[in-house]
Amino acid sequence: MTVAKKPKAVWTWDQIVRAMELINENHSLAIGYVEMLRIPVYDQEYLKRFNKTFSAHGLEMIRNALHQAGVMSLCRLWDSSKDALSIPNALCALRRYPHIKATLSRRHQGMMELPTEMAKVRDDARDPHIQNSLERLARRQAAEMVTRTKQTFRELYSLAAQDSFIELVGAVTNWRHKIAHPVVVTKLERSGVAVSPLKWGDLETALAQTSQIVALLNLLIDDLNIYPKDSHKVWERYGAVFWKSVSATPE
Repeated sequence: MTVAKKPKAVWTWDQIVRAMELINENHSLAIGYVEMLRIPVYDQEYLKRFNKTFSAHGLEMIRNALHQAGVMSLCRLWDSSKDALSIPNALCALRRYPHIKATLSRRHQGMMELPTEMAKVRDDARDPHIQNSLERLARRQAAEMVTRTKQTFRELYSLAAQDSFIELVGAVTNWRHKIAHPVVVTKLERSGVAVSPLKWGDLETALAQTSQIVALLNLLIDDLNIYPKDSHKVWERYGAVFWKSVSATPE
């Protein structure tokens, strides 16, 4: 997986927004798979109920299927092929100067519209003295917004370029190749690259940092604050209820 490289195609802003829609869709799926895996992977007391039962075989099949689906969802997020509507290509497109400039301008303008928006909903905000105060506040907040947005860009690319994270996503991607193709040794492994074997928990770790990146992308592209931790909590609850309902009497 590579992130910091020149885009293979010059994307319009509309293409970046379309990519963000698919990124959010795959991100939501990955969260669901990871949280549904939590109990059948980590809850030893739960797993003991299935000892010496025929149901244990079904549980193992479901667990492996969820893990493979989670791997596929994460790999869709980090697909670096030419036409993929994915994080690497969105990152490449977004770092072009015209898009950076437009993002800074849009977020600056959003703050500068504060006096006008206030005057629409409050009569006292139309007073010239209050308007002057609001305009000074707007200019100050607009400058702060530009600074924060620049910091967001730096944080985004720093997270995506961490060697340990790239290595981990590479291990997940390599495992995906073994799922999708009937091979024991992948093309990457044959080339001599040392790829760490995928372990339980690696998918969860890779998704955690991916979630931070997706949140920052949403903020820059759609001016939208998303909170992946909330989605994790929702799916953790769904998983707890589901696994409790299917383990009442394992046979």
